[in-house]
Amino acid sequence: MPENHFLPENAYRKTGLWVSVIHVVGILLIAFWAVLFVVHPEPIVMMAEMVDRESSAMVQTIKNQAVRDRQEKKNKVVPKDNSTAQEQAATKNVSGDPAAAPVHMPDAGASDLHNPKPPYPAVSRSKGEQGVVLLKVCVAATGAVDSVDLAKSSGFVRLDRAASDTVERWRFHPARKGGQPIPMCYQLPIRFSLDQAMPAAPQ
Repeated sequence: MPENHFLPENAYRKTGLWVSVIHVVGILLIAFWAVLFVVHPEPIVMMAEMVDRESSAMVQTIKNQAVRDRQEKKNKVVPKDNSTAQEQAATKNVSGDPAAAPVHMPDAGASDLHNPKPPYPAVSRSKGEQGVVLLKVCVAATGAVDSVDLAKSSGFVRLDRAASDTVERWRFHPARKGGQPIPMCYQLPIRFSLDQAMPAAPQ
């Protein structure tokens, strides 16, 4: 009887099963590596960024400390001649520097301005209302009023309004620094007193 060179059917099945197992294992390995290195690259990048930032911050801190140390050494080692020169320069700045020049406040009480005194409301007078209104007045370099705000109330709305409405129409001699007019905001008190015929205007 001739020899059968073909493998039995069971052998074919076993071979096919092993080939399938190898394919499945290969696919699982490929999927595992893809998940590990492709799906989650972000933590690695973020960690690298954090390390770079910390390194940069440390380098910058070291540089800043070195600059401060050099500056402190320069400040500590000052020759006597240099200190004398600094004193002379400071004296010169006080006397000749416009930044150190005296500042004069705005003036609303000059006779040439003709500013009227705030009227004493008749209702307030009859009710015995009196007190001091504190206004925050901003005066331009031209002497015009930029704004008037109530800094502190007298306790009576009528007195506050009478003072504010009147000062808004005033003219000022502006503030001056080194002889030059400058804008300035300052607090201006207006007193309403029943002992006086009219409220006191600033001098």
